[in-house]
Amino acid sequence: MTAETNPPAISKSTLEITHANSFQELSKAYEQIEQDFKAIVKTDEKGYTKTFVARYQELSRIAQELIQKKNNGTPPTIEELAIFGEMAVLRDFCLKRLEKNRK
Repeated sequence: MTAETNPPAISKSTLEITHANSFQELSKAYEQIEQDFKAIVKTDEKGYTKTFVARYQELSRIAQELIQKKNNGTPPTIEELAIFGEMAVLRDFCLKRLEKNRK
C-alpha cells in the first residue's frame, strides 16, 4: 500500500500544534478543533466517541484558560503544547472512529 491509500498516523494540524511558537497559533488551531468537535457530537448518534468527547471538554476548559491568561507573547511550554496536541489527537481519533463505524 502507498501513502496515498493510508492516511498519515499524525494529522497536519497535530504537527502544527506541536511546533507552535505562540498562543496565537494555538488559538487558531483551537478554533478549528472546537468546530470539528461540534460536528463530531452532531454526527455521533450512537455514542461511539462519548468518552473521548468528555476528555476533550476537560482539555477545552484548560485550553480556554491558557489562551486568555497567556496570550501575552510568551511562547507556550511543552506541557501547554501537550494539552492542545491531545485535543487534536482526540479529534483525529474520533473522526476515524466515526468513519469506521459508518461502514
